[in-house]
Amino acid sequence: MKKYLSLFLIIILTLSIISCTIDENDVETSEENTDIKEDEGAVDEKEKELKEITLYFTDKQAMNLLTEKRIIEIDESMKVDEIATLIIQELKKGPIESNRLPTLPAEIEILDVKVVGNIAEVNLSSKELTGGSTQEILLASSIVKSLAQLEEINKVQFYVDGKIQESLMGHLYIGEPYTEEMINEMIDTK
Repeated sequence: MKKYLSLFLIIILTLSIISCTIDENDVETSEENTDIKEDEGAVDEKEKELKEITLYFTDKQAMNLLTEKRIIEIDESMKVDEIATLIIQELKKGPIESNRLPTLPAEIEILDVKVVGNIAEVNLSSKELTGGSTQEILLASSIVKSLAQLEEINKVQFYVDGKIQESLMGHLYIGEPYTEEMINEMIDTK
């Protein structure tokens, strides 16, 4: 009987030692996985950044441009073209504040936004690109002023269907790139 009891105790003791060893390994592995996940999270946080931008919309009388702040999410790997495209997309969404009106109608298609040197090239589709002189000036002004806040952009050149045209809607000459200063001479901003 003593032999059986001794054998039984040895087996219990052996199993206890084995199970403790396995638990310690699991804990170490679990801690390592947590460390890896935390490191991955740190990388994601480094890559993504919230950036405040200023967008320009018109007042209800279509006389002045009014500013509106937005937050966009960018990451370190984004090129200036991509950030400029995000800004244009935010303009297309229209204003949030009720005392502002959109300057870039949602039905106007943006074909492409590229930055070459310090010039943003904004390519618009001719479809739905109609309006009066005031609407044309407000459209061009809001795009130029919204994009000019990026350090890499000093001018904006408009294209229609991939070509430099005389005007967007028949009123405002767009054969040359616009600077923010040129826009400031045309329209008031508040």
